[in-house]
Amino acid sequence: MEEFFKKQKYYDVREIFSFIRENSQIKLDSSFYGITIKSMLMLKNHSIEEAIIIYKDSYNMSIYFTNEIHNFVLCNIYMLEPYLYYYPKGRSKEETSENIRSLEYWKGT
Repeated sequence: MEEFFKKQKYYDVREIFSFIRENSQIKLDSSFYGITIKSMLMLKNHSIEEAIIIYKDSYNMSIYFTNEIHNFVLCNIYMLEPYLYYYPKGRSKEETSENIRSLEYWKGT
């Protein structure tokens, strides 16, 4: 799964997650959920919603995260949350979500 994450194939990570999640023979652990949540947060559309679904599922499966994963989710939601409800005039949600992930956006250029 990490190879797909490194290649920025985030939808493939989600598909692998779905397959493994449905197969009860494979033991689930926090690193498996962690890489999936990170991938979901990198999606262009509905990233927070997708990540929260996986995050809640880990609780239902009694998978406990390290503080690193909790902080990663909270920081990303905090950064993206204002853009879920307010869009500058003439900009769409997709444009805003895409811009917030770029380094130039944070440099102010």
